[in-house]
Amino acid sequence: MRWLSNLAGSLLTSFGIGQSMLNAGELTAKRTHMLPDKSGTLALVGDAAYSVGDVKAICHDVIPAGWVVMDGAIYNVADYPQAAALLGDRYGGDGVTTFGVPNAIGRSLRGSAGSDLGETGGSDSVTLTTDQMPSHNHSVDFRARGENVAGAATQPTTTNNVLGAGRAGPTLVTIYHDTLGDAPVALAGVVQSNVGSGQDVDIRNPYLNVTWIVALEVVA
Repeated sequence: MRWLSNLAGSLLTSFGIGQSMLNAGELTAKRTHMLPDKSGTLALVGDAAYSVGDVKAICHDVIPAGWVVMDGAIYNVADYPQAAALLGDRYGGDGVTTFGVPNAIGRSLRGSAGSDLGETGGSDSVTLTTDQMPSHNHSVDFRARGENVAGAATQPTTTNNVLGAGRAGPTLVTIYHDTLGDAPVALAGVVQSNVGSGQDVDIRNPYLNVTWIVALEVVA
């Protein structure tokens, strides 16, 4: 592996880094990071086990030096020039004097193809519409009047609309027919109960809350 160390030494020396950094332990533990400055050229910003713009999750609330919580906050470009050069105004700010960090509060992170980097979407819950429901039936409770009563009629009306037996005597009322009339009347006694309350449907996967942080500067 000597040739690899020599190659790394040549590259690092070309960027003005001394030979004292070229031992195997330091090469294993550290990386040299090249970030674009405001002019778009690459600039050496330091050596550490992470880069400006790196994202990670921690399971406590102690934020390491150089890192900030991914909560959509706005920062001054002058305070974090390398991070501002990388993030621009993609996550907020004007990209000139201010810039924002991604807001991961209550969100899942999804891989990006590059062109859609920073886009957000989705929701914790939805309200189902009729089009989203599967085809289904509703049962109907039909209640007919079973005894002979006075006042039965041959034609239903909006007030005389209970299906029942005809009046006893020579003038029995026909209460059944084999075809539907041209102007059917809604019958009283036909009960279709309403169910449901229209509450939102939770569509979140089982989750565990952690703190997402992003590096804004490399701290030695």
